[in-house]
Amino acid sequence: MSRILSSLRYPLIQAPMAFAHDTELPLAVGKTGALGSLAGAMYDTAGLEKALARMKQELSLIHISEPTRLGMIS
Repeated sequence: MSRILSSLRYPLIQAPMAFAHDTELPLAVGKTGALGSLAGAMYDTAGLEKALARMKQELSLIHISEPTRLGMIS
């Protein structure tokens, strides 16, 4: 965890909140340089794959490819 936090611009972790947000909040947090978290438990398999693909695409558009910009709790 210390390696992940030290790689972030801001060593902050956004707490995942099932049913309180979709991909928008963790994307916004990740784009700022902190660790955004997606609550995976609220998705079925297809929905989770779609959400993760969207997040990967959005982050790649701003040239963020490090996996440390997304955490997931299920």
